[in-house]
Amino acid sequence: MPSSPTASQPQESHSVDANARVNTIGQLNLSGYYQWLKGLEPEQLASEVALQQSRKTQDNPDADLFLLLLRSLPSTSIHNPYTAKAMLNQGEFNQYIYANVSPADLAFVTMLRDQLNQQLLLIQANEKTMEQSQQEIAKLTVKLAMYQQANTSLNEKLEQLKAIEAQLNAREHQ
Repeated sequence: MPSSPTASQPQESHSVDANARVNTIGQLNLSGYYQWLKGLEPEQLASEVALQQSRKTQDNPDADLFLLLLRSLPSTSIHNPYTAKAMLNQGEFNQYIYANVSPADLAFVTMLRDQLNQQLLLIQANEKTMEQSQQEIAKLTVKLAMYQQANTSLNEKLEQLKAIEAQLNAREHQ
């Protein structure tokens, strides 16, 4: 399994360029890391998530950056655009980003922020649509129950009429 990148030591991986995650001056390369993540198998992603969570508990300052990207990647177990966006809204974390990533990666983070905003808007629109659909289903369920009750009542009346007809027929044949 490819090992995850660190700012101080680029590591060999299945990617074409071992420096894709860390640039030549040891600065983080978030876009390269994200691309590297996209090439991982699910079990490798799970392992990377566990590694970055472990690095975070060891107070590794880059772990939050890597976890941000892992939370932004839909195929990870910790995918959560709300959490990722909340991370980007933290002032102290933003200061860390501006101090530790290249100008190109600042553009990448800005694009990621825009993408997360779009995802959240789509999620909210989807939730609103689902809520409206559920309300419509509830209304239709009430109508269906009314129609079923009316149908039951009409069937009962039909049975009563059949019984009356049968009684009348029986009287006529006597």
